[in-house]
Amino acid sequence: MMKLSKGDFVKVLRVPKEIKGMPKETIEIFKKCKGKIFPIENLDNQQGYLLIELDVSKETTGKFKKLTDTIWIEPEYIKKII
Repeated sequence: MMKLSKGDFVKVLRVPKEIKGMPKETIEIFKKCKGKIFPIENLDNQQGYLLIELDVSKETTGKFKKLTDTIWIEPEYIKKII
């Protein structure tokens, strides 16, 4: 697995299948982020399972502005940009 740190830039490769059943707006944000590059805000390793928080504020404009400026995503859906 790639080494990730806060401040690294990553590209969202795919929309996680785990978002199925989430609110429509959340799914739209993830779809909007696919193929784009974002900085890592935080990493959370709970019980050996890593989640990465991405700053997606550049994508949360218009109807998405009130929702969130970050998303949490699993490492298998991103690629570190060197």
